[in-house]
Amino acid sequence: MADFRGPSNARRAVADYLRGPALQRTLERLRADWQLDEADLPAADVVSQVEPAALDRFPLIAVTSGGQRRLRRVDLLPDADVFSATYPVRVYVWVRESGRERVVDVRDDLATAVMVSLVEDVTLGRSDMRVEDGAMSVEPSDVTPVHGDRFVAGAYVGFDLTVEEQLTRPALGVAAAVDVEVSVYADPQSAR
Repeated sequence: MADFRGPSNARRAVADYLRGPALQRTLERLRADWQLDEADLPAADVVSQVEPAALDRFPLIAVTSGGQRRLRRVDLLPDADVFSATYPVRVYVWVRESGRERVVDVRDDLATAVMVSLVEDVTLGRSDMRVEDGAMSVEPSDVTPVHGDRFVAGAYVGFDLTVEEQLTRPALGVAAAVDVEVSVYADPQSAR
């Protein structure tokens, strides 16, 4: 179970998942299914956990999560509170290609591959997370000319990620320290 760290847990988990073999397997399978080669459906050169300062490597995948939708306590352990927290996540995809139609095709196919990879394993290979795929969306950006016949196009795959997180604390009913002062008094009955 994840420690309670907020959106950074969600962002890190999705980026780690997309860096791993799952996305690569999805890309290979979709290339075969759609009869594309690696130039038509490329693997991302970079999977980043934040939005990049500059778009200087392509294709690029960046994962962001900057908020929290819901927080619900689901368990109370002797030394921790367990919460179910839901975070909005966006996985951005940027590509640069020659030709407006080609850049749109590569952008759309790569964004679809990211979405397929996420819905094929909604737990991201973990027991404490779940992609809420019922509200998943893919939103394209405008196509931007950059130089001559080269264009940049982006899209994002948006979804909620529910994470089970624990917030540790001192155990319930256990004092961290106890100061005891003992005084001895004479028994008034024994003085007679």
